[in-house]
Parts: sequence; structure tokens; C-alpha cells
Amino acid sequence: MSNHWEDERTGNLLYELRRIVPHLSPEFDCRERDATLILSAIRSGSAAEGTDSWEHRLSSLEAEKRMIQSRLDRRSHECEELKGTVAELKQKLRTTQENSNASVNVLSKRREELRKQLLLEESRSQKLKIRNGQLEMELERVKEMLRSRLSK
Repeated sequence: MSNHWEDERTGNLLYELRRIVPHLSPEFDCRERDATLILSAIRSGSAAEGTDSWEHRLSSLEAEKRMIQSRLDRRSHECEELKGTVAELKQKLRTTQENSNASVNVLSKRREELRKQLLLEESRSQKLKIRNGQLEMELERVKEMLRSRLSK
């Protein structure tokens, strides 16, 4: 919860800073401490001569450097997170493709097995039809023989 208040305070300070210095870039961002230093320097009219102005200038430049470094660190961290996410997604894609290929291979083998089984069944069926025809012919021949013996 304290982080929320810090974010709100920083947001208010940045709003005030943008109000005073309207030409700040939209990417400008800084921590609460740095925004406070910049605002107090602007309010106190830091155009004083001599060492004070150089010290303020140095302080401002250091604050800007810290702000830029902070932004760079955040972007680097985001970049590393995105690289990790991309690597995970690539691995998931590879796994999915491997699973898909394995499924295709299994289905292809199964289809080939069924095709062979169907050919065997068709061959058996054809042989049984031929055998059935032969048996029917033999049955008719036996019936004819039996009839001819009975009629004698």
C-alpha cells in the first residue's frame, strides 16, 4: 500500500513539474526524490551565480543521469523478461509441433494397418465366395446324383 502512496506522490510531483516546465518530453520520468530536488531548485530560482549554480547544475545532471539509468535498467529488465517469454513460447511451439508430428505419424501408421487389414479381409471374402460357389456346385452335383439314383 505504501508503494501506491509513493506512486501517487511521485505522480503529483511530476504533474507539478510538467506544469512548470511544459516542454518536458513525454518519456521524462524520475523518482520522487529527484522530482523534489528539481522542483525546489526551480522554486528557489537557482539562477544564483557562482558555485551554487554549478552545484545545482551538477546535482540536476546527476539526477537526470540517475533517472536515465533507472529507465535503462527497467527497459533492460523488461527486455530480459521478454526474452524469457519468447524462449518459453518457442519451446511450447516446438513441443506442440513435435506432438502434432507424432500424432500424424501414429495416425498414418494406423491408417496403413487398417488398409492392409481391409485388403486381407477383401481377399478372404473373395476366397470364401469362390469356395462357397464351389460348395454350391458340388452340392448341386450331389443332389443330381442322388436324384438320378432315386429315380432308377
